[in-house]
Amino acid sequence: MSSDSPPPKIPDLSLAQSLFTLRSQASSSTAYASAKDHLLKEIEANSLAPLYLQLKDDLPDWNQSIYDALKAKNEEEEEKWDAKLKEAEKVDGESEVSEALIGKFMFLAKILDKVRPRHVGG
Repeated sequence: MSSDSPPPKIPDLSLAQSLFTLRSQASSSTAYASAKDHLLKEIEANSLAPLYLQLKDDLPDWNQSIYDALKAKNEEEEEKWDAKLKEAEKVDGESEVSEALIGKFMFLAKILDKVRPRHVGG
């Protein structure tokens, strides 16, 4: 991430708003349908497996195979960051290790994983 580029929009508060709307509106309302569409579109576009799992009790059409596919994409991306981190630890200096850790943390924040960041690097 270059110093002249704006920081990424993490967390995306529109997701929180849509989640609130989904959980507080009747499933027959247009607000519910709009919130559900927005959430599912963002989940698919950004592989937000942790968020999709949170919706398990909220969506009657929740699908385990969709979750498994999203989770597999997340694990693949996380493995890439782990490989970068290991390579940086072996060959590069502290700034490269720091960059790899920041990249992994940003990835975990982007997919809304609240658990794994506590266990990274420890």
